[in-house]
Order: sequence, then structure tokens, then C-alpha cells
Amino acid sequence: MKFLVPMLLAAAPALTACQANFYEEPLDERREWGLVDLPAADCVGDGDGAVSYGEMVAAPELGITSYFTVNRPGTTVLIDDPAGSPQQDDELAWDLLEVDPQRDEIYEVGPQALEEQWFAALFPDDAFATLLDGPSAMLGIYRLDDDEQALMLLGIAAEEQGDYLVYDPPVPMLRFPLEDGDGWTPADADASGVVDGEVYPRDLGDEGVVSLVHSYSFEVDGSGRVMLPFGGVEVLRVRVVHRQEAYNSIAGLFAADSSRATMFVSECLGVVARLRSQPDEVEPDFEEASESLRLGFSGELL
Repeated sequence: MKFLVPMLLAAAPALTACQANFYEEPLDERREWGLVDLPAADCVGDGDGAVSYGEMVAAPELGITSYFTVNRPGTTVLIDDPAGSPQQDDELAWDLLEVDPQRDEIYEVGPQALEEQWFAALFPDDAFATLLDGPSAMLGIYRLDDDEQALMLLGIAAEEQGDYLVYDPPVPMLRFPLEDGDGWTPADADASGVVDGEVYPRDLGDEGVVSLVHSYSFEVDGSGRVMLPFGGVEVLRVRVVHRQEAYNSIAGLFAADSSRATMFVSECLGVVARLRSQPDEVEPDFEEASESLRLGFSGELL
């Protein structure tokens, strides 16, 4: 048996964007420059060092996408200063600016409505999907929960009909207000669905029932500025540890793997960068990333 996504780290890249409300009628070009009001943004961060629930928005109906630069499958990226460089104001700085055209490629990512997705019936109507893992063409299914004040991961699904997992209970990926020093460990999520054509939980008769369990832990332990191909952004650093386990009702735990990720979360922009570790990494400040995904620019510029 193999897991659905090796080293799956369910972060939430490109969930948000500051969409401008443009005038419905054309402006009179004869009006003097500087006298026309600028379009109002739907999300305006207040720069208070925390990310509030109102500063994390997802609007799949708008069709907004962002360009992310990421290293190609099978390559790794060495992180010069994974812990961040201390600054005079006690904040940290991270340099993820480097782009290597021989190693990097571009993904265009944004929240997608579920209406036309093959897995729409498996999740609530107000959920949305966004790219979770480019090489494996996997999507994460999320919803913003007003009651929990959290971004919830409901499950994962392949872009083409086939594999999927539904989490019970859903996993709070980000809790709001998100502030430096926060941390949470959600209840383990039972993962039911289809993996490589096999239904889980999987009944093996006299050999027991095989169940899949995903567990996560989250820690917000730094704030500062991250330099990206997109530019410099004020962020909070969120460390994630993810573990996948397979249990047999008779024999108990028989397979597991784990991985780490570092997410950089910004007001209104959401997750602007993610570093993903090699399998079974033990160091929180890992120096070799299997994935370095960061808000970037179009393929033409790369």
C-alpha cells in the first residue's frame, strides 16, 4: 500500500487576492489626472502584525489567479538561512528571492468553485479547491468557517476523477486571528476515500480493516519580511508537521511517514510562500527543501 500523496503537506497557496472594484462606466479621459478616486480594494490589511479572519479571503467566483514560482519535480532547493536573519526591530528576514530558470517553473493558482468538479458532491457547497501539489495534480478542498474563525481543510482530491480523501473531522489549517506565538494541534483526522482505486477504510475480511489517519500540528513562531520574486512582503511564519498513518484493526499501526513545511502568511494575500521538507525531516529549520513555492511572476518573465 502507498499513501495518496507522498509527503503531503496541505498548505493553502494562492487562496486570496486583493481584487479591485473597478468602475462600471468608463471614466471621462478629459478629467484632470489625480482627481479620479482609485478603485477600492476588497481587502485592506491594517499592518498590526496579526492576520484576522477578515484578512483571509477566498472568492472563487471572481476567477482570480496568481503566479507562483516553484522548483521542478525531482529537484531540491538549498535554503541559505532557513531560521531567518534577525533584524534591528527584533523581526526576521527571509530571502527566497532567487529564481533559477533551469530549475524553476510557474504555476498559475487560485481558488476554484466546486460546481463543475467531479468531486463536488463529496463536500459542502461553500467549499473551494486550490492546487495542493503540482507534480501529483492534487487539489486541497477548503472552506472558510465563520463559526470556527478558521480556514478548514476538508480533504484532498485528484484533478482528474479518481483518488480522493475526506477528512473527519476537518483540519483547521489557519486559526484567526493568526498571531506570533500561536500554536494548535487538531484532533487526528480519519481519512476515507479512494487511493489507487482501493476504497478506504479497506475491509480485508479475516485480515482486518485498514484505516488511514492524518495528523497535523501548527506553530506560529516568527514575524518579519520575506523577499520573493513578487517582492518583499510582511509575513508570519507558520511551521507545520504532518504525519500519515495506516492502521490495521488487528495488527495496529503498520505504516507511517511524516514531513514538515514552513508557510509564510500575509494579510490579504494569504500564503505567499511554502517550503516543504524531505521525508521524515527532524529539523524545524531544514536547509534542503523538496519544494520552494513562492509568489512570483508570469512564465514570460521567468
